[in-house]
Parts: sequence; structure tokens; C-alpha cells
Amino acid sequence: MVDDGSTDKTVEVATAAGAVVVSHGENMGKGRGVKTSLRYAVEHGFDALVLLDGDGQHNPDEIPLAY
Repeated sequence: MVDDGSTDKTVEVATAAGAVVVSHGENMGKGRGVKTSLRYAVEHGFDALVLLDGDGQHNPDEIPLAY
């Protein structure tokens, strides 16, 4: 996950749940978050990348349908 300067416990909760967190340290915007995600995926040889916004507009249950 990319943390774009959150000030709550997002990083701690995600890390405790087993997520790898890449932090910007400060808010750099959605575009930079997407670029960071894409770069990380390429550098680590991912076959797929799923982007979800934190506002709940995407249903994570649909991820298996797309892959």
C-alpha cells in the first residue's frame, strides 16, 4: 500500500495486518501515489496491481473477477 502522508494509524494498522507499506512521508497527491504503486509493482515483478481508493467506492470483493 502507498501511504500518502496519513496522520492517523493507517500505516500501523496496515503493517500489523501484513501489508507492505511504502510511505511518502507527506501528502503528494493521488497521482504520485499511483506512480509510486506502478513503480513498486514493476521493480518487484508483479503480474497484477489493484488500486483502491480509501473512500469505499471500489468493492474489494470484485478483485478476483478481474484477474
